[in-house]
Amino acid sequence: MVYLDQGFAVSTMARLFFVPLFGDYTILGRILAFPFRLGRIVIGVLAIIIVEVMLLLLFGVWLILPFALVWWFHEVGIAI
Repeated sequence: MVYLDQGFAVSTMARLFFVPLFGDYTILGRILAFPFRLGRIVIGVLAIIIVEVMLLLLFGVWLILPFALVWWFHEVGIAI
């Protein structure tokens, strides 16, 4: 998760949410910084959630697989 946060910079964008981008303190710089940072935060959070769900599913498969294999071997008639 730290790698994803470094890539999407969600925590950095949230911390600097109201700071203008690239030190551009003009009114246009302040206006453009808000949707840019908001978009990066939303996309980053969605990506982190998707990866987290995928990792949880992979972990669930990893937990269930030994029991499923034992059950399958029992059904087929292979002695373990």
